Amino acid sequence: MSFGCSQTDSRAVFYTLELQQGQRAAGGPEKHFSDQLKATFRKCSIPPAQLETLAGDRVEWQDVCYEGFAVFDIHYDQESDTRQLRRHTVTSVPATGPRCHMCGIVCAFDFGLRGHLRCHCPSLTS
Repeated sequence: MSFGCSQTDSRAVFYTLELQQGQRAAGGPEKHFSDQLKATFRKCSIPPAQLETLAGDRVEWQDVCYEGFAVFDIHYDQESDTRQLRRHTVTSVPATGPRCHMCGIVCAFDFGLRGHLRCHCPSLTS
């Protein structure tokens, strides 16, 4: 993630799916831009209650933003890795179902077993 101060980068960070598509928790209050901004500041380890004090000193504010975005980037990468692992983990093999009599593999359906048996007998597929 770039630490430049471009307006496009800040919009990409603060303008999330909830605001783009209007999604919110059922029965919950509407989420506004300021709510998302405060939540993002918390993710960046920037206390929202002290924003005016921090922004008063420009050099301190810039340092806090750089450190906060570095923390945000690290957490985002870690969450991305966990999401990827969750998507690509092998699910449990079905305990019941048709079993191959040659290698013992368990298929979920008969159709899958017939397809699997073709790899044992390639002469049947010609």
